[in-house]
Amino acid sequence: MDQPSVAAAAMACSRRRETGFETMSMSVSDLTGFYGTPLGARTRQVLLRAVRRLWPSLPGNRLLGVGFPFPLMEQYSSQVERVFVFMFENPGVIYWPHSRPNATALVDPGMLPLDDCSVNRILLVHALEAVNDPGGLLAELWRILDPGGKMLLVTPNRRGIWARLDSTPFGFGQPFSAFQLRSLLRENNFSIERWIETLYMPPFRKDYLLRSAPVWENIGGGFLLPFAGVHVVEVGKQLYRPVLVRSPAPARRIPIFLPIPNPVGRAGI
Repeated sequence: MDQPSVAAAAMACSRRRETGFETMSMSVSDLTGFYGTPLGARTRQVLLRAVRRLWPSLPGNRLLGVGFPFPLMEQYSSQVERVFVFMFENPGVIYWPHSRPNATALVDPGMLPLDDCSVNRILLVHALEAVNDPGGLLAELWRILDPGGKMLLVTPNRRGIWARLDSTPFGFGQPFSAFQLRSLLRENNFSIERWIETLYMPPFRKDYLLRSAPVWENIGGGFLLPFAGVHVVEVGKQLYRPVLVRSPAPARRIPIFLPIPNPVGRAGI
């Protein structure tokens, strides 16, 4: 490694220590390898189905992917006005798209290099659960999201079996229950608009078991079972935080004691 690269890496590590940001996820080669397996391909199909329900198409939008969104954002790359991806030191960064100029960048999750209100669509995949300060990352995403824009999060469900196994990408980092994710989003001024629970199928490795994935999804989604592997949530930017208005307390009446004047008598009496 040459001297400038060493200096840049040292500065990046120092900045992460100052901001408190660290990432906890599979490496980019492991993520790429997972989605290249039969289980990964089936997982991608299930997630794509949920994402397309919320975002059928994005013509003319400025789309930012965060984390490792490539399996879900290939469908939009030819529709949008502009597309780019922010990745973190762990898992790393890759060149994408392969047939066009690179649109990926390695960034600090707490210091995103974009102006305020500069994008109107954000897609988070393998991102929110991978940083030790998800609130800080959400604050930065709130800053760069256009007031009329939307953000879509794909995060592991704490109650699902996928978060309990480190043989898949959803078993790394910090999973969220529905209550935790809802609270985190509201604390960072995002309004929840639509919510889908998906990935009910267990992480089977055998091909003949993977073919049962549609059955699992239909049963789990139809009965709204609580053990889905992934939350897929669409949120908007909340510009004004609601303030609880309390009725004024009644004024206290403090008695005032006045002297009673003596009656004025006649002269000489």
